[in-house]
Amino acid sequence: MAVKFHLCLLLIIVVGMGAHVAFADKPLCDLPHGTCYYYKDPCPDNMPVDCSEEFYCTLETNKCCCNEPPPTERPLCDLPHGTCYYHKDPCPDNMPVDCSQDFKCTLDTNKCCCYE
Repeated sequence: MAVKFHLCLLLIIVVGMGAHVAFADKPLCDLPHGTCYYYKDPCPDNMPVDCSEEFYCTLETNKCCCNEPPPTERPLCDLPHGTCYYHKDPCPDNMPVDCSQDFKCTLDTNKCCCYE
């Protein structure tokens, strides 16, 4: 009897861990970020943004509605896109475009210069 109990307990733990790993790449849709609503219903006026791509709901028939979209972080300025230069210096001739709006540098005193 004890063996059956331990096997059953082990099965429950393994299934629970598998479900947890399936959602590990997204955070749970919960306040203050958002709230889960039925997927066929429109998001309410106080939470108008469907942010199901960034957050998960525990029921597959739900979607996550948020106040505003989560901030997207700019990728690092690095080759092949561009290179960081001191912000007061002009961009070099081979990388004439200041693309600091699209890419970030690790130092605040730098700007990203990109190819055309």
